[in-house]
Amino acid sequence: REEVSKVDVVHTEICSLHSNPSMHKLDQLVSQSLFADGFIKYSLVQDTDAPHFKLLALKEEIIPDSLNAMSWNVADWGFQMFLAKEVPVLIRRYLPSYLKRLAKRLEDKPLFAVHPGGPKILTHIQELLELSDSQMAYSFQVLKEYGNMSSATLPHIWEKILADTNIPSGTQVVSLAFGPGLSISGSLMEKICGS
Repeated sequence: REEVSKVDVVHTEICSLHSNPSMHKLDQLVSQSLFADGFIKYSLVQDTDAPHFKLLALKEEIIPDSLNAMSWNVADWGFQMFLAKEVPVLIRRYLPSYLKRLAKRLEDKPLFAVHPGGPKILTHIQELLELSDSQMAYSFQVLKEYGNMSSATLPHIWEKILADTNIPSGTQVVSLAFGPGLSISGSLMEKICGS
């Protein structure tokens, strides 16, 4: 049996398919305005000389008592999203204890790659964790440039971190994403600049 040396991962998100032009409720208009179409491809490899991440920790949990805060439901017109106003508050309340379980030891100033469900989530996390603008820069930049591309968003943030030659090898990156459930998925990675 031949050993696999590379796995290609492709994210194709066509969120505009789910926009219902006849839906004019405020919560639906806000949800639709946050999402954008996105695409990205990357490869998982065993050995590379290119800049890459080393995975140090991985954790996924469901935030207690949050089942109805975010949902994707099948409707006559694609998927219909419900996003409660309390989502940033629920994340803010749960995040400190989650981060302790994700990473026992964080370096002094890790970078944060946070899936920008919206600007409020990024702002809440930055304020809660007392992060500098530079620690959150790529999350805000990708949100501003592309919007929330669902699963394609974090890989775009990772790509920018890897491409920045000013970020040295050994820099820790905390990556966070949120989804229906209300679920929180996170990883602790280390940037390796390669040779």
